[in-house]
Amino acid sequence: MIERGWADFVASDGHDVRNRRLSIRAAAEQLNELVGTQRTYQLLVENPVLVENPACVMTGELVEAYRPQPVRRKGGIGQWIQRRFSSSAATRG
Repeated sequence: MIERGWADFVASDGHDVRNRRLSIRAAAEQLNELVGTQRTYQLLVENPVLVENPACVMTGELVEAYRPQPVRRKGGIGQWIQRRFSSSAATRG
């Protein structure tokens, strides 16, 4: 499932951390071998944080995810640098 991209996140069923230590290190290492570092980070860190109602996972309901909208800036130093250097290169070349 993971290799085919069918999983959105990986979680543990660790309910009793007093009597059973929670560790996902072995799973993280295996994921890293299967899908690489970036996708492992998404499955274990980024994507689980986006789940609005984690109880839906256990009941089999549709999982709603919060996806923040990117902030769009007008102008700014990045665009100034891009304009500055792209116009300089055009006049030199």
